[in-house]
Amino acid sequence: MTKIFQHDIHHWSLEEFIRLIVIKTEIPIHDEQLRKHILHEIKKNRVTENFYQPPDEVDTCLAESAERIVGVLSNTIAHISSEMSLPIIFWMRIALILHNQYQINIDSVVEHYSKWRNDEGKNLQLIYSPKISKGKPENIPFDLFLVQTGYKRIPQILKTSEWHLEEIKGTVAKKTKKAKDTYCNIGKPALIKLKEMMKNAASNMQIKNLLPYHGHDKGKHLFYGKREDLYNILVEKYSLDITYKSYCQASSKLVNVTRKKCNLSSAQIQIIKLRKKPLTPLKAIHEI
Repeated sequence: MTKIFQHDIHHWSLEEFIRLIVIKTEIPIHDEQLRKHILHEIKKNRVTENFYQPPDEVDTCLAESAERIVGVLSNTIAHISSEMSLPIIFWMRIALILHNQYQINIDSVVEHYSKWRNDEGKNLQLIYSPKISKGKPENIPFDLFLVQTGYKRIPQILKTSEWHLEEIKGTVAKKTKKAKDTYCNIGKPALIKLKEMMKNAASNMQIKNLLPYHGHDKGKHLFYGKREDLYNILVEKYSLDITYKSYCQASSKLVNVTRKKCNLSSAQIQIIKLRKKPLTPLKAIHEI
């Protein structure tokens, strides 16, 4: 596909706009013919001698289409020239007028405008600052500028020097929050395996000082000691095969750790083993 755009990211040249318009114009002529004839019609109004000589028999459809497009351009923008470059929002407004008045296909313009509006143009605003007015410049919303072509504060013929784009002050790109990993970065199978490992060890008192616990953090167990100590026991006794860093991320969902001493008597151990449900919550030895 031939590259259409050659100017900066916020402007199109007249040549670029015409190329977009004629890409899908439904007339029985070649796009290049229409493009050249439009440029010829513009030049004809500016010079006494024609630089472009049209064929002897100009297709009526071509001539009418060119005249309509040039007519809208001349009635919308002051001092039109084939060398000009204007903000993309201006060209979108002209395209809408062409579509409304002459049903010209503007799908290509809309497609490229939408991409620009959602990317480079999303943090821009249109400022109207007429030279004859002493008031403050006005911020004109893009949608209002596009649809209200006859709006009293917006002249039908746009003096391009009175309009400019500027970045909206205070706009900061929002950082999307990273979704929390339900399986703590170790994966579902590994988390389920660790959960069952903890549950069996706590319920059957297989690891010293690891107790079943149902307090405010329902579903978590209680371990009296260091998190690292519990990890080492699980690796040695149960062949836990995840790294310590991954274990720390996952174990916070399964067990609470405290440094308080816990010396359970044999009677207390038997009570825990015989109960169908764990104590709710299980009190530390010094609280019993």
